[in-house]
Amino acid sequence: MMKASNFHHALIGTSGVGKTFTIRKMAIEFASQGVTQFILDTQGDYSFAEFSSNHDMKGVRVNEIKFGYGPGTAGINPFAIHSDDQYGGFHHAVIGVLETLRLFNPSIGSRQKTQLRRLITRTYERKGIVMEDPRSWRLEPPSMRDLLITIDDEIKAVKSRSGTDIFDEIEEARKKAQRAAFRIKNEAGSTEDQQALEKEIEGHKASVMEAFEKMLDAELQTGEKLPSLSGSLNRLEAIHDMIEGAIISGLFDGENISAKRGAINVLDLTSLNQADQQPIFYLLLEKTFHSAVRTCKNLNPKIPDMMFGFDEVKLFTALADSPLDPINRFFTEGRKYGLGSLCGLQHPKQLTNEMRSSIGTIMLLPVAKEKIADVKRLWNIPEEQMSRLRAKSDAFYGFGNDSFVPIKLFG
Repeated sequence: MMKASNFHHALIGTSGVGKTFTIRKMAIEFASQGVTQFILDTQGDYSFAEFSSNHDMKGVRVNEIKFGYGPGTAGINPFAIHSDDQYGGFHHAVIGVLETLRLFNPSIGSRQKTQLRRLITRTYERKGIVMEDPRSWRLEPPSMRDLLITIDDEIKAVKSRSGTDIFDEIEEARKKAQRAAFRIKNEAGSTEDQQALEKEIEGHKASVMEAFEKMLDAELQTGEKLPSLSGSLNRLEAIHDMIEGAIISGLFDGENISAKRGAINVLDLTSLNQADQQPIFYLLLEKTFHSAVRTCKNLNPKIPDMMFGFDEVKLFTALADSPLDPINRFFTEGRKYGLGSLCGLQHPKQLTNEMRSSIGTIMLLPVAKEKIADVKRLWNIPEEQMSRLRAKSDAFYGFGNDSFVPIKLFG
C-alpha cells in the first residue's frame, strides 16, 4: 500500500460498517512509518481519546489543533502568498482570498466580487505587495482587518470625491429643473414669469454640468475611474458588513497552526457550524498543497510524505467547482509532491471525476442496497458478493488496475 501508483485511498461503505475505525488504523500505520498525517475532524471521531481507547498507537503522537470562534483556537490568514509564481503567486492569492470570502458568504453577487477583487488587490498594494515584483510577495501579508480599513477608506473616498455630495447635488438640481418645467407647462403666467422659469432651468442644468466636472476632475487626479453612486456605495457597505462579520467570527484571526512532522495532526472543526467549515476546508487544502510543493525535495517519491484524511468526503467535494480548485489539484497533482489521502464516503458518486480517476487504492465495505448496482457498474463486482459482505469484518480490496480481491478487516 505504501508503494501504490498514487497515494490516494478511498474507503467506500454505508454508515456503521467501520470506515472511521479503518481510517484511524491506517493513519496510525502510515504515521508509524514517518508519514505526516492531517485529518479533518468534523464530528469528534478522531480525538486523541478515540485513537488511544480503540487502537494500539505504536508510539504515534496525536496532535490536536482546534478551530473555533474564541481565543486560543487556530486560524488561517487567507492573504498569505505562495512566493513561487508557478504554484501560486500574487494572482492566485487574490483569487484565493476572493474564493474564501465567497464560501463565507455564498450570496455574494458578481458586481460585489468584481469590486471586492479590486479592494483585495489594493489591500496588498498598501502593504507594498504588487503583482509586478515577485520579491514583494515575501513581505508580511495583510489581514482581514487591513481589508476592512481599505473598504472604510473607499467608502469615505466615494462619499467625498464622487459620492453622495456630488450625486446629491445632481439629484437636487434635477428635481428643481423638473419642478420649473412643470410650472412652465401647467401654470399660466406672464411672459416675464415664463422667462424667469426658463432661466432657472438653465441654472439647474449648469449645476448638473458643474457636478459632473467635479467628478471628472477627481478621476483625472487619481488616475482611476470612480464608480457611480448608483448601487456602488450600497455594494461597498454590503462588502464592509461581510468582512466585519468574518472578523467578528474569529475564524481568520486565531493562532498559527503548529503541525508536527511524523504525527497524526487532527484538525478539529467540531466547534464550527457547517457553513463556516467550508472556507476553512478550502484554506487548509490550499495551504497544504502549497506547503507540499514548497517542501518537496524529490518529485514523484515512492512513498508519501504527507497524507490528508477526509471522512465523509461529501462535505469536501462541494469545493470542487473547477479542476483548479484545491481539492481537485490535491488529487490530480498531489502524487508528484508526495501527497496522499484517506477518503471515507458512502457511495462512489460522492467522488468527483478528477478524484475518482486519481484514486490508487479502493477498499469496498458494505454499501446501501440501492448503491450495489453502482459498485457493479464501476468495478464489475457481482451484486451477490457485495451483498454477502459483513460490517466491520469483510471488504473488497482494489490496488491500481488489479482486480478486486476479498479481504478480512483487522485480521
